[in-house]
Amino acid sequence: MAITARQANEFEQEKYDMPFSEEELKTIKEIEDWIDEKIIHAEDCSLVRVNLQMTTFHQQPKQRQEKMKKELYQRYENNGWKLDVDLDDGLDGPNRSGSDYLILKAK
Repeated sequence: MAITARQANEFEQEKYDMPFSEEELKTIKEIEDWIDEKIIHAEDCSLVRVNLQMTTFHQQPKQRQEKMKKELYQRYENNGWKLDVDLDDGLDGPNRSGSDYLILKAK
């Protein structure tokens, strides 16, 4: 018998709800440290732009990527940062698109 859509959704939710593994926590911490270095070395520490690719956790399964990203963002929001995402508008053409950025602003 084939799995039902409801069972598949429940399975996905279980994966999402699982606590972070040590490896996932280590990965989040490494990216947090990288962003902290960008903040420390920024010309204006109250407004920092970091490449959005660094916060997507591509090596993780899709349902865990979102949870890890939420955890990372929450750490900065809890410490006085407002987060925005700046997506490239694509007006430069398909071969010259710009980067997408996570913008951290001091509250």
